[in-house]
Amino acid sequence: MQPSQLPESQWPYLLTLLPTDLELSPRKTRALQRRREVSDAATLLRMALIYAATGNSLRSVSAYLRIQGIAQLSDVALLKRLRAFAPWLGVVLTSMVSRHLDLPPPSDHPLRLWILDATAVSRPGSKGTDFRVHLGFNLQNLSIDQVRLTDGKEGETLQNAAAQLGDVVAADRLYGIRSGIAAVVAAGGYVIVRMAWSNLPLCHPDGKPFDLVAALGFL
Repeated sequence: MQPSQLPESQWPYLLTLLPTDLELSPRKTRALQRRREVSDAATLLRMALIYAATGNSLRSVSAYLRIQGIAQLSDVALLKRLRAFAPWLGVVLTSMVSRHLDLPPPSDHPLRLWILDATAVSRPGSKGTDFRVHLGFNLQNLSIDQVRLTDGKEGETLQNAAAQLGDVVAADRLYGIRSGIAAVVAAGGYVIVRMAWSNLPLCHPDGKPFDLVAALGFL
């Protein structure tokens, strides 16, 4: 997409969907420290969305921002802004998710309960998956603390989780694969995952098949 194709008329509507404390949130992550070139949080978010939506070079986006009177930034200055953007984006997305979910308040317990999922992204006109966004949501502090973009060939796996000691990773049945679970366990974490019998055969430590139904007393 070229910057000239952006629906700029929709920006005021998009602002109505954002958190009411949008201007306060960058202070928590130090995403907006110098306001001479970028005056407010809305402008910072607008810059990042333009860069993400167009897929153009930093130089092209920087020129578009100047022409539209959005911000007077060089491509290098824009890059520096975007590098500090990710933690703040997590705060904004968390606030938006919290509007619709009854989430518990943040906990001071060192245990990190982590929800992992991914979504497929396709280019305009594409008939398949071109990219996949892998996202980790931390229930301890109600923040998105992992965002990874891969090509469409890389599937959903717990091997992408970058789990840490003591983590409890929750995911759907697509993540119920031995190799991914082993990666989390090797890092000292735990896994809560839905099972698909064909993808996750169970066995005893000696390798003999484990009859889960019998063990649960259903038969």
